[in-house]
Amino acid sequence: MSWSVILSILHIVGTVLGVGGATMAELLFRQARRDQVIDPSEAPMLRISYAVMRFGMALLVVSGFGFFLLARLSGHSEWLYEPRIWVKLILTGIILGNALLLQVRKIPLWLGAAVSIVSWYSALILGAWRGLEWSFWMIVTVYLLVVIMVAAIFRQSEEPRMKQP
Repeated sequence: MSWSVILSILHIVGTVLGVGGATMAELLFRQARRDQVIDPSEAPMLRISYAVMRFGMALLVVSGFGFFLLARLSGHSEWLYEPRIWVKLILTGIILGNALLLQVRKIPLWLGAAVSIVSWYSALILGAWRGLEWSFWMIVTVYLLVVIMVAAIFRQSEEPRMKQP
């Protein structure tokens, strides 16, 4: 088995764990917050989801670095000029920065959740969509528009609901 295949498998597993962890974390968090309180029985599942997401990110960073090293050593670094690669690198930084901001409570939960879920799914789509011919700025623009839309939906769902008489 070649290094390229090993790195590809690690990268795919990292993506699956990251996207799956982000999806489950968001679903479980929204379910737990329905009564405005996360009780002790709900917290362990959230912790597991976040741990899965972190492990997925670790695999992505390690395998991504491995891809860079492999490309450099084999003289095939031309793929580094593809807009998809640059956006995926930026998305990795956004996911990591967003997680840090959420951890230190410097960003509202609704915004952090929107950035997280859209970033993970964007990375998945960019990794899978091999024939995408969009420019860097087109990809970034669509990403930002989707973040804004999802953030608006999440913010609206966080607002306290008016009680019906």
